Amino acid sequence: MRCLRGVGALAVALLVAGSAWAGDGGAVAFNSRDKFYDIVEWDGGLFVAGYPGFLLKTADRAQTLEPQKTDTDRALFSMSAFDEKIALASGPGGLMLRTEDGGKSWSKTETGVQIPLFSVFALKGTAKAWAVGLFNTILHSADQGKSWARQEHQLPEDTDDEPTLNAVWFIDENNGVAVGEFGVIIATKDGGKTWTDRRSPAPDALYDMAFTDALRGVAVGSKGTIAFTADGGATWRAVRLDTDRHFFGLHVLGDMLYVVGQDGYFISLSLKDKLFSFPFPAPAQAAPGLEGGEEGEAAPPEPPLLALKPWRTGVYTWLAAVRFLSPEEGLAAGGRGRILKTTDGGKTWTKLTGR
Repeated sequence: MRCLRGVGALAVALLVAGSAWAGDGGAVAFNSRDKFYDIVEWDGGLFVAGYPGFLLKTADRAQTLEPQKTDTDRALFSMSAFDEKIALASGPGGLMLRTEDGGKSWSKTETGVQIPLFSVFALKGTAKAWAVGLFNTILHSADQGKSWARQEHQLPEDTDDEPTLNAVWFIDENNGVAVGEFGVIIATKDGGKTWTDRRSPAPDALYDMAFTDALRGVAVGSKGTIAFTADGGATWRAVRLDTDRHFFGLHVLGDMLYVVGQDGYFISLSLKDKLFSFPFPAPAQAAPGLEGGEEGEAAPPEPPLLALKPWRTGVYTWLAAVRFLSPEEGLAAGGRGRILKTTDGGKTWTKLTGR
């Protein structure tokens, strides 16, 4: 999940307390206060994480949703797995949950912080994990999430605010990237011992990101912004779609990028499109300086505007997470207890839960 700071009342709505849910024979009832922030493919099924303390598992492509016992009523913003048994989930107040039995039971681990952790990333095949959150916070674990230590990102001297970091991703044990508020993009080449600011093409917040391989990555954010890299996060380009809506979540499957966001909007794009080719095919209205550049340079002007519009899923609340199982079949989840399903690549959506 990504912190949705900077989008007015929506940010407050995402964190309000007071919700209830009940199960009856495996069916789960949701009300308008429930929220979902992340969808993860794990252990032969999908897990949907949210508030209050929701962790729902489906092993039958969302025909049934089985609640897992988390022993918390706090929000679960993000989830990530090391293997088929061990996984982590992060939340507000420094919350970090850990499971060793495939999600059947969860226990809290001490992070040493009391601020929201909006993203956690467990690097498969290793014991290492990272989490990021409010106030430029970066945490690292070397024992599969049993213990955590801070890592430092030195802010520029002229920076007044500590940016919220909304998402983190590691390519391997050394190379990682985090994105966040004010279009911040930071990268490390030494496992997080040092973090360096990268020249960001995004003037506003970035909320989610993913890498498709060791070189190519994509991030989404405010006002229809899509940023992308082809060199492991060293340099970035960006474009803006023809919308003022914010994009909060993404998923990459094969060559397809799926994005969800504010007011129930969704769009799918092919990563083979010339839009994502390098060198960047700058439109005529693109301002100089979008070609990346040295670290520490001033932020570029607004990304070039493309004549592409996202479309509605049929709901009018925010969507924070999306996951496709095939080019046709996918799930999306967000506010008001809503989980949606498509079987035609996102052209139409069916509401599975929520009001």
